[in-house]
Amino acid sequence: MLEYEFFKFVDRLSPEEKTIYRAACRLRLRDKNNRYILIDNTTRIHRLSPEGKIWLILCTYDISALSDSMPGIHASIINGLTGDVRAMNFDDRRSKILTGREKEILLLIRDGLQSKEIADRLGISTYTVSRHRQNILSKLSVGNSIEAIAAATAMNLI
Repeated sequence: MLEYEFFKFVDRLSPEEKTIYRAACRLRLRDKNNRYILIDNTTRIHRLSPEGKIWLILCTYDISALSDSMPGIHASIINGLTGDVRAMNFDDRRSKILTGREKEILLLIRDGLQSKEIADRLGISTYTVSRHRQNILSKLSVGNSIEAIAAATAMNLI
């Protein structure tokens, strides 16, 4: 989402201004010892074409100097000349990733109900439950219901 907003933002700028801005956020990765490592990600326009369009983009990933006591990704667009920071908040979009019905079904899956039981409880067909399950997996980019529950929980969707 940050990259999309960043490119939409710089697309409106003059060619001279496009390389001034950068997008930045923080990621959390788990290492082989099961410890979390904070990573700072920065995306910037490195070069423009002769027509002033984006030609080369530079993305960097560095171990963060920030402590884990600051939760969140801290997504922002930064003016490299002035230091002005435009904080990006995606909470409203995150809440719309899954529909209310999809969240309801995912919670029932988490509680151990099978598709037939979910269908009976909600008064819908098992085909509709299966369709919702497929939509959930697709929207969360996961391969199964266990991964969907983990992803939705981590994203505070359920």
